[in-house]
Amino acid sequence: MDRIAIIRQTSSPARLIQIPDETFFRELPNPTASGNPLYYRIWEIDGLSTRLATADTISIVSSSSSDGTTFTVAIIGYIGGKLDSEVLTLNGLTTVTSTKTWDAREVFVSKSALTTGNITVKAVSAGTTLLTIGPQETSPRFKIVTLYPKPGSAITMRLEYYKPIRELVNDSEAPEFSEKWHHVVRLGTIAKIYQYLGKSTDFLSTQDMYAQAVRAFVQSDKANPDLIPELRRDMRSYSGGSLFNDIRTQIAA
Repeated sequence: MDRIAIIRQTSSPARLIQIPDETFFRELPNPTASGNPLYYRIWEIDGLSTRLATADTISIVSSSSSDGTTFTVAIIGYIGGKLDSEVLTLNGLTTVTSTKTWDAREVFVSKSALTTGNITVKAVSAGTTLLTIGPQETSPRFKIVTLYPKPGSAITMRLEYYKPIRELVNDSEAPEFSEKWHHVVRLGTIAKIYQYLGKSTDFLSTQDMYAQAVRAFVQSDKANPDLIPELRRDMRSYSGGSLFNDIRTQIAA
């Protein structure tokens, strides 16, 4: 996800409020209290969907034999409290293991390019799957959210979020948004080409058209003509009669 829109719990219906650090430290002196969550903090980003439970080595393997030695996977994390890194070379369906033992804290994993198969990242000793990187992903990131008060028991929550627009890589790929706005991408691309070729006049004019198209795109996204938050009063009737007849009667009186 790109950013969170709404978090709400459905067990005892309530929308959770994001609380900034300054307010958190001032208003919540006991963050370990349990109960129905009312607030949340976004305080960290991690590269694994499941963290290491203890210090461990990490292995990688692809679900496709096509992902051979032309692909690498980089691991960045902490070893003995010091930031470190290691680059592993994929070997298709054969598992490759890191030579370093990583601390049980933030670890970030990224691959060098789009692959054919899924890349599975595991903790070797624990045998736990830490992350699965899809073919179209290169460097997944996960937001760490903490709830306050801490749930006293299992609850059901719903998360609505905004997602980033997928990057275009291959010639056959198309943008995820409506086709009526594909010209925005074309204008931006043409502007960059003119800039690269040093054609300043063409670049400036195309860049201006691109900027106008982006503003129109953003403005159109703000409008939602189908949304009716409340019904308008029917102005054709009022107190059992015509509103305008009532007004004329009051003026005449």
